Amino acid sequence: MKSFGQNSKDDSSSNRDFNEERAFTENLLNQRISFFLIFFAIIIAGAVVVKSKIFFLVILFLGVVISWVLSATIFVTAKKLQSMERKHYGLIVRWLTGYFLPVFCSSLITLGFAIGAMGYFDSLLSLDLGKVTTIDQGIKKIEQTIAKHDSSSAKNNPNFKNIDSVIKEGSKKLVSDQSLLKGTEKDVVKNPPKYKANPNFKSIESIINEKKK
Repeated sequence: MKSFGQNSKDDSSSNRDFNEERAFTENLLNQRISFFLIFFAIIIAGAVVVKSKIFFLVILFLGVVISWVLSATIFVTAKKLQSMERKHYGLIVRWLTGYFLPVFCSSLITLGFAIGAMGYFDSLLSLDLGKVTTIDQGIKKIEQTIAKHDSSSAKNNPNFKNIDSVIKEGSKKLVSDQSLLKGTEKDVVKNPPKYKANPNFKSIESIINEKKK
């Protein structure tokens, strides 16, 4: 009788330990599934809200990596709980929540990342990876904008003259002045100036002759 009582006590303690371990494992699995679903919702919401392709791909890439890591932890916990579960309907529920749900959600994020990387969402995104402006292109755009602004302000100013037009006008004026100067010198050589006769004018030779006399 004493041995029978000892065996029944051991069986009850082992059953209690088994139930506690199963409850702990079930609670742990539910927590991991809940955290996985929250993470999945955050990734999907971030991918939908963002409008830049770079951030879109970064969010989905992080979602792919982290979701599969979380799925692996769920698989291990679900497998452990499945070995403890004795009811048939419990096995089906654990298979759906512990295997199918993580695989489906992780595959959905992976598929979205692959489709986005191939450019199927470019019409919905404002920035394409193949059209990212470099620093040189940005500087050129800034210079073009400044040049357009200067040209528009110059057109509005009636006294403004372009530097090219000023140089051309200056060169034309210089050429015309040189040609005018050359023509004047030729006229002076060909036609020396004639002075009107002054009755009181005496040449220096006549003055010298008068003094000698």
